[in-house]
Amino acid sequence: MAHRGPESHAVLSTSLLVDGDTPIAAFQKLAGNRPGSFLLESVEGGELMGRYSFLGFGIRDGFHFSDGKGTVTHRGALSEVEFDDPLRVLESELASIRMLADPELPRFQGGAVGYLGFDCVRYFEGIPLPDSPGLGLPEGILLFPDELMIFDHLRHRLTFVVHMKMDGDRESAYQHGCDRLLQLVDHYSGAVLSAEDAWDADLQPALNQSATHNRDDANLAAAIEQAREAIVEGEVFQVVLSRRTTVDCKLDPFDLYRALRALNPSPYMFFFRFDEFSVVGASPEVLVRLEDGEVLVRPIAGTRPRGDTQEQDRALEQELLADEKELAEHRMLVDLARNDVGRVARVGSVSVQDPLRIERYSHVMHIVTDVHGRLRDDCSAFDVFRACFPAGTVSGAPKIRAMELIARLEPDRRGPYAGAVGYFDFNGNMDTCIAIRTLVAESERVHIQAGAGIVFDSVAERELEECGNKSIVGLAAIARAMTRREKP
Repeated sequence: MAHRGPESHAVLSTSLLVDGDTPIAAFQKLAGNRPGSFLLESVEGGELMGRYSFLGFGIRDGFHFSDGKGTVTHRGALSEVEFDDPLRVLESELASIRMLADPELPRFQGGAVGYLGFDCVRYFEGIPLPDSPGLGLPEGILLFPDELMIFDHLRHRLTFVVHMKMDGDRESAYQHGCDRLLQLVDHYSGAVLSAEDAWDADLQPALNQSATHNRDDANLAAAIEQAREAIVEGEVFQVVLSRRTTVDCKLDPFDLYRALRALNPSPYMFFFRFDEFSVVGASPEVLVRLEDGEVLVRPIAGTRPRGDTQEQDRALEQELLADEKELAEHRMLVDLARNDVGRVARVGSVSVQDPLRIERYSHVMHIVTDVHGRLRDDCSAFDVFRACFPAGTVSGAPKIRAMELIARLEPDRRGPYAGAVGYFDFNGNMDTCIAIRTLVAESERVHIQAGAGIVFDSVAERELEECGNKSIVGLAAIARAMTRREKP
């Protein structure tokens, strides 16, 4: 691939007051069913809506890859690439543009947004993968939006953003950028939603479709016992084993996102519609975040269901914080996060903050700890990602040996599950979450995968139950979304 640039770009924007609209409605008006579209939202701590939602639609430029090969599309021109590390391709693409950001707008104003599946471990640590490709999806898809919509929940404003090329005739480029903004505003203002887009908020349907798994109970139980043997031999302290559940159904993937969003509001909520499939998620856990040189990892380990009353909720919190097994696993993963951050942080800058606190979500509560570090001058966002990927909470500890065991003990490749979803911007910032509580929707099937952390005293029946419990919200979202297809 020929080297380009770097080109100089600037951000142009305009805003509308949208106090009677929502990100859901805005996305439906702008994106419809167009592939190359995304919506990123956040509910902080599972309870408070984050200030900004980000929308993009009809994006054709991007980086799609699998098995050391991929395609990069830039302004409609497609190039084929081969690589040892996909992040080097991505880094080169982002470095080809110098972006003059608007300080009045939120940090993310463009860059690369999408997913990197768990199987990318093959590039960063040389981990072998299972022979079976599983769902056979791309290992990663990153979109390169040059138009972006930012929904500000505090000020009730929808800001339209376009990128303007600064090289060459700036007056002509500015006029072209203004024309694009006007087209976006006209598109949004002229779209009308039907009354059918309203939902019954109290609807709690049962899932009538039968579900299948990529491994049965006996197979997973045998793998759990093999993992325990490796723990007894001192190879690992913990390894996370998973299973995928598939439901045969026809539904609109965006209905699935709306259902999941209502059932399980989370810090990282995302919807991506690609050409052949969609990725839908409500993840509670950051993988790694880098903002202005500050690295953040937030291990989540230790879970209890929510209580029916405040008294029950407090009792379950105290029970969780008194569970030595849960605390030991959590501290182990905090130590792992400290080591990961320490690989790219300045000496002496790694710190643990707000340890062992409880965060509550719709159905569960978790133990959470923050690990911070200050980025070294010789490291980039891509170095940070390599150091922290995948999360210890979906692989185990020590990570490399745990990943080797996963490759041996799981029947096929994980795909997006347990990988990363998020963005890299043009100015060295990054925000990614772990792809858990995440569904993949194909034309007539929906998949959800969940895992359990196997330790010395694990009991197979309980770990099987944990995998099932972690899939409950996703299956409930499928059931709720399917009611939309059943209307006459």
